Amino acid sequence: MTTNSMMKTLLCPAILLAAFFQYSTLAAQADRFQQLETEMRAASGADRVEKLIQLSDAYLDAGQYDKAANWADEAGDFARKLRLQYQRAVALNREGKAMMLAGKKKAGNRFEQSLDILRSMDSPDKNLALNNLVALRTLAQRTGKAKDIVEIEDQINRISNNSALSAPQPPSSAPVTREELREEIGVLQKEIAKQQARNSGVAPNSADYEKQKQALEAALAEREAQSTR
Repeated sequence: MTTNSMMKTLLCPAILLAAFFQYSTLAAQADRFQQLETEMRAASGADRVEKLIQLSDAYLDAGQYDKAANWADEAGDFARKLRLQYQRAVALNREGKAMMLAGKKKAGNRFEQSLDILRSMDSPDKNLALNNLVALRTLAQRTGKAKDIVEIEDQINRISNNSALSAPQPPSSAPVTREELREEIGVLQKEIAKQQARNSGVAPNSADYEKQKQALEAALAEREAQSTR
């Protein structure tokens, strides 16, 4: 038997086994989707919203982001009609995740809407708020928006330190004292250090890393220029 023949003999069972497992996984997913859709149609009120969110989660896990976004959108719309604020915040979070993973624009709007709802609640879910903020930080890092990154980091730190969940402070005018400028420079320097630490395992020529670093350093240079005037 030739080497090629032996390789074909060994590979054929492996390929068939892989195909079988893939088919089994897809079949199990299809059964799960069908089960959840059946349960969703039989449910009403808040239970129906929960089933819609579960459907969105199932499609997210399966990597079917468009369907995940559609189910989340339906969940959010139904929750809005029933005035279920928390469930609507969850649905918006899931829709944002699906849109972000699908590379669609305006994913950030869904996370912002989810945050706005949570801020209006007496006892908001801080873990959900942090999840929204982390996603917004990721989007800001991708686009190199240094000022947005700093503001989001500030919100994350305040929530992590058990502060009340509140709206971000409106952007203030340029600082007028050198002390205020030094404080803002310090914040930007810390953010640059954090970005460098996060990307310590990334090659120096990484496009995303360089874009984020340049944006932060540009903001820092702008503040330092102001401090010398």
